[in-house]
Amino acid sequence: MRNCDCQTPDYDEESGEETWNDDIVVAHSSINCCECTHPINAGEKYRHIKGRWDGNWSTYRMCLSCQTVSDHLSKKLDICHCLGELYDELINSDVLYTLCQEEDGGTIYASDESWLKIVDHNNLRCEVYASH
Repeated sequence: MRNCDCQTPDYDEESGEETWNDDIVVAHSSINCCECTHPINAGEKYRHIKGRWDGNWSTYRMCLSCQTVSDHLSKKLDICHCLGELYDELINSDVLYTLCQEEDGGTIYASDESWLKIVDHNNLRCEVYASH
C-alpha cells in the first residue's frame, strides 16, 4: 500500500516499542477522517491504522480519498507525512500554494499539479483526478 520507509516500523521484539496494523475496513458508524476531518459514513471503506509509537497507542481513520492523495504526494516528493498532517504537508510543499486570503480568515488554495483537485476550501480537502 505505502511506498515509504515507514512501511515497516523499526520494531524491537524485546521491548515491543513500535508496532502497528494498517488495514482497509468498513465503517460501522459515522466517523471523521484524520486528515480532512470530513465524515466517513457507515458502510464506507476507509484506512484504519492502529499502533504504538513511543509507548503510546494511537488510532487513525483515513478516508480513501485522502489515502490516494497521500500516496501521490509521497511518490511525488519521496516523503512520508505524519498521520494527521497530510494537509499541513501539502500546504508546506510546492504542491499547494495560497491563491488568496479571505477577510473571514479563510484561505483559497490552488495547485499546478495535474493529478490534484481541490474539492473544498472551507475545510481543505483534495482528491486525485481519476485519470492519474
